[in-house]
Amino acid sequence: MRYLTALLSRSIAKIRSRRSSRMFHRKITFARRLRCELLEHRNLMAVIAWDGGAATMNWNDRYNWVGDAIPGAADDVTINVTGSDATILLSGANASVRSLNNQEGLAIDAGATLTLSGETASTVHGIFVNSGTVHVQNGSLTLDGGSTSSGTFTIDAGAYMYFQGSGVEDGNSKNYILSGVIQGEGIVYFRHASATLTGLYDITGTTTIDFLVSSDSLNFNNVQNVGSELSVVRSRSGAAVNFYLNNGTTLAPLNVTKLALSGASLNKWAD
Repeated sequence: MRYLTALLSRSIAKIRSRRSSRMFHRKITFARRLRCELLEHRNLMAVIAWDGGAATMNWNDRYNWVGDAIPGAADDVTINVTGSDATILLSGANASVRSLNNQEGLAIDAGATLTLSGETASTVHGIFVNSGTVHVQNGSLTLDGGSTSSGTFTIDAGAYMYFQGSGVEDGNSKNYILSGVIQGEGIVYFRHASATLTGLYDITGTTTIDFLVSSDSLNFNNVQNVGSELSVVRSRSGAAVNFYLNNGTTLAPLNVTKLALSGASLNKWAD
């Protein structure tokens, strides 16, 4: 009898031990299943294309974009209107995108701002009319269709701004009439183009002027700074081209530490 009692007690103890072990295992398994890991915030970049679905040229009409959504700050924007030389209008609300590849013209109304934030190249191939503000925070912006601007270009440190001409010696130099403001700590190039700047020019990065043909000319009328380095070069041999700076006024506030001239004549430079 005692033997049976002891055997029964040991059996009950084993059952309890197994049940306890299974319960403990279930608790651990349950805890593992509930485990989660926090990830950093991530913005997914997207390529947003113009489809003209609204039959207007308004940037801020969402039906003009694939997916019927206006591009945002994380988006790379592509505009190409088949069979026409269109001009896209940015008016009313501001626009902030990562990059812009625009095969057409672009007009920015007074009060509107276009911000380019990505570390990549942006281009406007058509005529660019800026009555508002263009802010290049990173990367570069190239205009190669000519421009009329009474607005502001702001180029941040490390960013590039290119006012680009035709790139071929065909007599079709692109013209840039800039009566607004060009400012910032970035780097500005005038390449193979003619430009007249009657507005304020205040760049504390560097300025490079690269002439291609004798018809190219550059006239700065209201320069505060051209940066620590000013380079004026002619990339092809031939007659000298003309560069006018401040119509003979003092260079004292310009703080130029390096001046490079190659094949270009500098006019109305006063000490």
